[in-house]
Amino acid sequence: MLPDFGDRVGLVVAIGVLNNDEIAGLEWLSLRKARQVLTYPHDREVLDRFQARVDNVAYRSVASIAVRHGKAAAPSEGSGPDATRPLVGRGEKQAASSASGIAAFRPQKLISSTAARCRATIQPVSVLLGLRVSESDRISQDAWENGEADVAHVVAKRITKRKTAVLCSHGPVLPEIIRQLAYQTNTPLDAPLRSSAELSTGDYTVVHLARERPDAGIIAVETHGPVL
Repeated sequence: MLPDFGDRVGLVVAIGVLNNDEIAGLEWLSLRKARQVLTYPHDREVLDRFQARVDNVAYRSVASIAVRHGKAAAPSEGSGPDATRPLVGRGEKQAASSASGIAAFRPQKLISSTAARCRATIQPVSVLLGLRVSESDRISQDAWENGEADVAHVVAKRITKRKTAVLCSHGPVLPEIIRQLAYQTNTPLDAPLRSSAELSTGDYTVVHLARERPDAGIIAVETHGPVL
């Protein structure tokens, strides 16, 4: 995500040596001036790839944030339906730890599986942002196992809306969420993209789509987790 300076695009360039013996200072430069400052070819290649996105108006993004619920009680520990399994203490800590990172992307929509463990995982984000959580059985594990899930519909709506949203779901469902994001944006489902769906409890993957260029497909993917 870039600072919004209207039509100007800035880049932070580190030069020389600071207290850590690697960085002397931070400076905002135009892309043209930044390329003149950079000395390593591989750094210029990174800048050139970014320049190409700027030229194609594909550098500002909206995101679909796929979250795996925090650590929950084992199925053997309860007598009720699977969907009622609560978060354990570690899961609650995972949810609290990841909340600020998820909230930093300023999602405008929070969607959760109807399972209690998903609702509890997304609740700290809801509190931070003051957003209501919309529950959907279409991305629940029960619906997935019964063949009644409709991940394609949920993903299609988020792509059409072009607003950053959170989808809190389950380990078996997350690969389909990522697959649908790729399929519906004509993005190749390569190995790194597939691996971004293999999340541990409390982890989340941020899939970026170009805000002004629906035809640009997925332009970036990043995966994060709780700090415990």
